[in-house]
Amino acid sequence: MYPKATAADAAVYFGAWNKIFTEGPIALKEARLAAISASAAMKCEYCITAQVHMAKAAGATDDEIKAAIFIAAEVARFSTLLYGNEFGMDNLKNILGIQPE
Repeated sequence: MYPKATAADAAVYFGAWNKIFTEGPIALKEARLAAISASAAMKCEYCITAQVHMAKAAGATDDEIKAAIFIAAEVARFSTLLYGNEFGMDNLKNILGIQPE
């Protein structure tokens, strides 16, 4: 049986996890915008609420936040179109000019 996580456990983890935003190689605002995009893609209401709040605190505008969400939606849509139509990785690499290994 797995141990039950408490709200306090989540708060400790959240604090440690957030170091990626202040100690990582991506600037704070841009990292928060990336997190908004990922949160939207995962449909995590907790993550979206937290990341939008923290992105605004880092200086993100409403337009930047909307763009991050739009990017998540478009990546998902395009992925579905390519996958559903069996586009194939070889076709994609050819379009991108990636040489076979």
